[in-house]
Amino acid sequence: MKLALNVTPSPRAPRPAALAFTDEVDQILGFLLSPGTEALYFFAAPSYRLPEIAPVSRARDAGMSPALLAWVERCVAGKSWDNIHAHARQSDDPLAADLQNGQRLTLGCVTSDTGELYGMLASRQKLAQLADPADASDLTGARGLLAHSISRWRDLKLLELDCADEMQRSERLARQAQLDGLTLLLNQNAYRMHCADLLAGDAANHAVIMIDVDNFKAVNDIYGHHFGDVYLREVARAISRALPRDALIGRIGGDEFSAMIPLPPDGRPYVDRLMTSCVSDVQRAAARIGKPNLGRISIGCATCSECGRDVDTMMQCADAALYACKNAGHGSAVIFDPLRHESLSALLIKPRFLAALHNNEIKPYFQPVVDLASGGIRGFEVLLRWIHPQKGVLGPSEFASIVSDPEMAETLTRHVVDGALTQFSRRSSYRHETLALNLGTVDLIKAEFVFDLQAQLAAFDIGWHQIVIEVTENTMLGAINGPVFQNLKEMRSRGAKVALDDFGTGYGGLAHLRDWPVDIIKLDRSYVHHASRSDEDAIFARALIDIARTLGLEVIAEGVETPETAALLCALGCRMAQGYLFAAPGPIETFEEVSGLPGRAAPGQARRPLGEGCEWRWPEAED
Repeated sequence: MKLALNVTPSPRAPRPAALAFTDEVDQILGFLLSPGTEALYFFAAPSYRLPEIAPVSRARDAGMSPALLAWVERCVAGKSWDNIHAHARQSDDPLAADLQNGQRLTLGCVTSDTGELYGMLASRQKLAQLADPADASDLTGARGLLAHSISRWRDLKLLELDCADEMQRSERLARQAQLDGLTLLLNQNAYRMHCADLLAGDAANHAVIMIDVDNFKAVNDIYGHHFGDVYLREVARAISRALPRDALIGRIGGDEFSAMIPLPPDGRPYVDRLMTSCVSDVQRAAARIGKPNLGRISIGCATCSECGRDVDTMMQCADAALYACKNAGHGSAVIFDPLRHESLSALLIKPRFLAALHNNEIKPYFQPVVDLASGGIRGFEVLLRWIHPQKGVLGPSEFASIVSDPEMAETLTRHVVDGALTQFSRRSSYRHETLALNLGTVDLIKAEFVFDLQAQLAAFDIGWHQIVIEVTENTMLGAINGPVFQNLKEMRSRGAKVALDDFGTGYGGLAHLRDWPVDIIKLDRSYVHHASRSDEDAIFARALIDIARTLGLEVIAEGVETPETAALLCALGCRMAQGYLFAAPGPIETFEEVSGLPGRAAPGQARRPLGEGCEWRWPEAED
């Protein structure tokens, strides 16, 4: 065999405990190989469990190493370490000048309790037939002590190496846990965490951009999910190329990406250039994969200077800008403007809205439903308004994110319904009028909603027969006999009527008339507005009114703004209408205490002139 005098040490830095055992092994070897002992050389055997942790061979005198090594090779006769038995080997071969007469070299194995070979110890021994038992005992004890020390040292080294491997594995898994598996960008949680760390440790101005891949669902539907994955990877690479090296980039949703970018002093032009680069690079990436018709993205951006240094707030601001971008048209970029975009984010506007509720700035407005034959008020639709101290009267579209927020729905509905019932019950004629409440899925899905509304109606002595529940076609997308259906059916059984709002603009309108509990359809303004000037619109309006009348349903036309339209609706058989021709939405006290609107187009406005040749006119006021 070929014995190695040295073994390459582990590249890993030893820990304090391993260093202590290393020192212990070195001290024992130093004692055994000191000039006052008979030991000359320790030949370290390689570790079969892990070769890199074998101790290093040591000699008492470096000058005798070649001769001793040659002697050991002759002793073991070319055997490998595996075939060296755990017993002493002797030789009379004179090797060195310090071997005195009557001495010979002995090669003893240093083994563990289980027989594992740690190495061989070459030492001198007297030739006397009866060796001194004390000498033999000392040598055996020294080898045993060395074996025990090496065993502990090896076990500890193995444990440390196992721990190091486990730490490396844990670090690798931790890195993988931060990455999105498809694009290898940061995932949402890791992205938010890194952004928070960056903002906490750096006072510079930063920008967050939100990127949405336009029409990605259609891409999946048309080309398949495999291509959709390829497309997303190309988009991710294009975004990474377009943004600077120090940008943090993450995939935060199925087709949404986000990036945080440090800004130079000329922040706005710099961001504009980056967003333009993103748009153009994504377009080129789509062309490279053979789909130049794709590659459209929408981008929203927010900066620390406008939104503060909270990551969630910055992302909400950027998301609001992205929402504005999509409203303006896909394939563009918008930078957050608090005055224009704050209302698009529920998180941003929620504190102001809650304060507005507390300050009684959120009020019900009422729009009359008018009998076209008599001009009299037959009821009111309740509409939500925010009386903003700076911006004036705001409609629901100005705070749509709040209206659709499930957490706010219950509070908002209760507040508006309470206010509406309070004001409605103050009218002297209220017992002969109806009140229409606009409700959504979030309200109607609750099992206790009917009982809560019952208590509110009883508090104001208002009957169920006076209540109209207005729902959109989208609210009726739930299952037949589901909670929404059951609540509508229950309220209808108590005397309320159900009105299908914006009829003809949602999904499956005719199916709703057939399957759901409906008493009234509200003809959407898109069919009404041009009906008096467009034969096609008039045909649609006539057809829808005829369907409703055939099914025994009432029809209320919305958005009536001209006498010509009112006259046409009368001729088509529509009896009820609402719109700015009769009155704009307003506080209920602005309407006259009589059940009519003689000569009024809107609160505080003069009567609108009648169109020439129009058959519908305001009825004369009663004396």
